[in-house]
Amino acid sequence: MTNKTKSFLWGFIPSLILPLMFIFLFIYVRYSGTINFWRVIQQMFEYEQLSALLAVGAFPNLFLFLFSMNRENWPLGRGVIGATLLYGVAVMLIKFL
Repeated sequence: MTNKTKSFLWGFIPSLILPLMFIFLFIYVRYSGTINFWRVIQQMFEYEQLSALLAVGAFPNLFLFLFSMNRENWPLGRGVIGATLLYGVAVMLIKFL
């Protein structure tokens, strides 16, 4: 595996996981103890706000992208953008379907 491929994967995989962790943290802090996690997700889906939650969840990828650009690690930045685009497609599918 080349260095560029490794760097791309080091950007892509954390960028897939980081938004999920941010969403879990957001729900935990916002609704701590009052309602369970899956009920929050169900309510967000019912009120058609799940796409907004996913969009906010992708926000931490910005910091990883800025870190990669500051280090001039272009393949890492491409990995971050690729994973963020997947979240964008998911948001659009949820929003329009």
